[in-house]
Parts: sequence; C-alpha cells; structure tokens
Amino acid sequence: MKKITTSIILLFMISVNGMFAQIVDTSETKKDGNAKITLKEQATFDRIQKVMSKYGTHEAGMREVTRHLDMSKAETGFLYDLVYPVAKLDAFNEKLNVSSNIHFRQAWQEILRAKINGKAKVDNPEFLRFDYMATQKNEFELGLICGQINTFDREAYGKGVLEEKAGFLYSKGDPFKTKPILIMSPLRDVVQMNKDGMVYFSFGSAILSVSKNKLKSLTVSFENLDEINLISKGEVVTKDFGVSFKESGNYLGKVKGEFLNGETMNTEFDLVVKFPPPPPSADAYGCISDDKDVDAELGFNPFAVYGTDFCFDCNGAAEYRIYYGNFDCQLKKPILITDGIDFGDQRDLDSIIIQ
Repeated sequence: MKKITTSIILLFMISVNGMFAQIVDTSETKKDGNAKITLKEQATFDRIQKVMSKYGTHEAGMREVTRHLDMSKAETGFLYDLVYPVAKLDAFNEKLNVSSNIHFRQAWQEILRAKINGKAKVDNPEFLRFDYMATQKNEFELGLICGQINTFDREAYGKGVLEEKAGFLYSKGDPFKTKPILIMSPLRDVVQMNKDGMVYFSFGSAILSVSKNKLKSLTVSFENLDEINLISKGEVVTKDFGVSFKESGNYLGKVKGEFLNGETMNTEFDLVVKFPPPPPSADAYGCISDDKDVDAELGFNPFAVYGTDFCFDCNGAAEYRIYYGNFDCQLKKPILITDGIDFGDQRDLDSIIIQ
C-alpha cells in the first residue's frame, strides 16, 4: 500500500503543477531551462495544492478550486483547464497540429469532461457505434472535433484579473480566453485497402461541434491527391468517398476548415494504410481442417447491439477451423484464438489467424 499511495501522490503533484503552469505565466526561464516561479507564486501553488489534495482527481480538485469564479465569462461552456490536458488541446492547432486515432479519442473525452455546467456524460460506446456503422458499409469513419473552448488567460493572474485566496480562485473581470479547435482523425489505428488499392471512408456521424462558431466549409486531402469537400455552406455534402493508394505505408491527411466567423484553420492526422494480407495456405500452416459449426446449449439475453435484432434466450453460434502447423494433422500443443465481438460478422477465420 505504501508504494501505491506514493505513486498516487506523485501523479497528483504533477497534475497540480501542470494546472498551475496553465493558470500562471511561467514562460520566463532560467539558464537551466526551468521556469522561474517566485516565492509568491510558490505559496499560491502550495495553497491550491492543499485544497485539491482533499479530492481524488485533478478534475474534482479543479472544480472545487474554481467554484467561486464567474463561469458565465467562459462563453463556450467548456473550460479546458478543468481536466488534465493529456491531449494538449491548449496548444493544438498551434505548436502541435497532428492528430491520430488515440489522440482524437482522448481529445473527445477531455472536451466533454470540461463542460462547465455539470459534468457531461462521456460515452465510450459512442465510438463503437460510429465504427460499427462504418464497418457495416466496409468503410472507415472519419471523426471531427470543431468549434471553440475556453482556457485560462495566463496573463490574467499577473494583471490581477485572477486572484487566489486560501487556495481558491476568484476573478475581477474576465480571466478566460477563447481557443478555436479543429481536429480530425480516422477512428482506427490502421485502415486496410481492398485488392484494388482503394480505401473507403465514411464521414458525418462522429462529429463533436462545440460552441456557436460552426464550420462553414471543410476539405480533406491525402498527400498530393485532390481535395475532397466534406462540408459546404455549413452542411455535410460528402458522407462516403474512396481514396486510391498506390502502396502500403504512413500517410498524412491534411484538413482545411473555415468557420462561420470567417476564421480559417488547418490541421493534419496520421494515417496508416495497409494492403490486405494474403489468405493462409497449407504451405505456410501445414494441415488445415475444414470449417465446422458449433452452437451453444445455454441461451442468453444479449443487449441490443446497434442495427441488429433483439432476442430473448438466444443461442450463440460459432464456427472454427484448425491450423495444425504441421503436415501430419495432429494436435500437439494447441493454442486457442477466439474472436468474440464482431458486429455485422465482418471478419472471417482467415483474417483472424492473419492478425
């Protein structure tokens, strides 16, 4: 227990220190590269830490520390400083500007948790639904986050607009600034082209639009390929499209957006494209059995999966194949590989053993 407690305290101190750096401008650095923090700022940090230490998470502590602020000044309704910035959205579209599947999902959750008026529900199965809807059409979903969020103005503390008393933050004016954001990424780490070298994408379902500043237009392109118009005059105009790739590899998707207020933004995302692997053969795996079916004897009541029929006392059904790994068709040291979740029955036995 002692080691676990120490780790939690260490992570908590890192979290508080990160929050303090966002609130207070510590850009002035020493020769060794470390930020200068005055004794007054250190005392402020200690008092804030004392208040936050009563709560189990950075988010819960920040909501307590900021409860005296006039949050109506944060007009977007989302204060990013309420959450620990793993996705670094405070710097995204500026110093950082390349997203990915993992980054996109993290950013989506952080924004929803940063909702000021009550903690927004973060529904992880949303991504399962988006992905399922796309795979039903043998496509890959492109996710989009756009709009504006609020962050602390790091100069507000030095100007006296933001004050600390007994570990709590108070404001004399508007301590916030508005941060526009534009993020896009496929909801898969790897996308697979078909035998003709085509990758098909789906767009329009996985969109998180925050604030009133909506997108007027949006285009996406891959490397030197032509731009594809996804949004025009504020409406989604392309929901499904295909892109031809000459070979497997890492590609960079480039996105251009224009908001209703006339502001333009560019962003990028990583895309890993792979050719479909060849099916297993007896030359590689030795003896391969015929496909066989098996049905469960005990029924169950499943939850309703998106786009499927609901039933009671259902009996599960499966198919299996044996890859012996030798040429005498004898089981010696078997390894079992199961694939339990496959909405829409998209994967076959060959694709499972290849993966």
